[in-house]
Amino acid sequence: MSGFLGRESPHLQVGEDVKYSLRSRFRGAVLGAAIGETLGAAAQASLPHSLHYPVLEDGAQRFELSDGQSSLSYGRAVVTVAEALIFAQQHHPSCLDLPEVVWGGGSGAGLAIVSLPLFLYYHEDLDRLQYQLQCWIQRSVQNSESTQNSESTYNSQPAAYLEWVALVMGDSMALILQEQQVVRQLIPQVLTDLELPSHHFLGEGLQRVQALLHRRASLSTAVQELRSLQVHPNAVSDLASNLAPDLTPNLAPDLVPLLLALYCFLSTPEDFRLTVLRAIRTGVHPQLTGAIAGAFSAAYNGLPGVPWSWQEGLSSSTLEQLWGVKTSPQLFQLADRLLALWAGAYDPQQFLQQLESTGPIAAPEVIRPR
Repeated sequence: MSGFLGRESPHLQVGEDVKYSLRSRFRGAVLGAAIGETLGAAAQASLPHSLHYPVLEDGAQRFELSDGQSSLSYGRAVVTVAEALIFAQQHHPSCLDLPEVVWGGGSGAGLAIVSLPLFLYYHEDLDRLQYQLQCWIQRSVQNSESTQNSESTYNSQPAAYLEWVALVMGDSMALILQEQQVVRQLIPQVLTDLELPSHHFLGEGLQRVQALLHRRASLSTAVQELRSLQVHPNAVSDLASNLAPDLTPNLAPDLVPLLLALYCFLSTPEDFRLTVLRAIRTGVHPQLTGAIAGAFSAAYNGLPGVPWSWQEGLSSSTLEQLWGVKTSPQLFQLADRLLALWAGAYDPQQFLQQLESTGPIAAPEVIRPR
């Protein structure tokens, strides 16, 4: 697998300024996921009655869920993983002791969104990210098998499959944070980084998204084509014994939320609002698709790219229900702590105070001399 640190980018010229600070991108990724999940959860509650939703207007009334409207929460898992990552890294273990969390019935796309803190922290090192994902998933599978829990999150899909799906989102997020590629080249770069051939089940799905983007296909066409994606046994041969033949027909539907989120983001990269609305209008697991698309778009556009009315529109009850926090600033604090951890700050609080007065920071080799 090709690494990140030696990768060159022909799309950034010497002297080009960073579009947004890394702090703004970290904050945006977390807030974007929260907004996308909230709007998606509200839309998902209306399924399967209709795939058409009224235009979502700015304002808190559209960002509030009724009691019991969503029993599934990806956000709480994101916060749990972030807190565990921060605690574990303070003790410098080789394999992080991350908690077993629920990510939507064992879905690979569900694992991808709850791994968001790992993607932010390891955005410079794909190999380390892959290693930590392996540790986390394998330990969770072993724990599930030892307890013989038939309802376990980890029994529905093979560990290697979950890992590969998560790595697609992780590499995509890394490219966005490092500003290494223009958006039209993001998918080809992911295919190169992960060394995914066309016959690999993920390679086939990503190439389908790239083809849709090239054709400028409509949203309805993208939904139809990606939902019809079939994964054949020979497309997953490289996973060897980790996949049983009778599992392969179930893999394609599990990929669709991630593929649709990529399509919605890459087709409207500069418009957070439109990306999120299109993601939930797909009608395909809107809560999950919206969360992933929101994280991509807000990481790319930074916090200023998220409409202010949308930032203020999340009610405390909704945030507490889905994310276990009461205010958006609490999400920002979590993102800031991850940033301080990534920067290796000895005193995170002092580091964050210095950020307020010294201006933006970015990943190595992104800020160029003027």
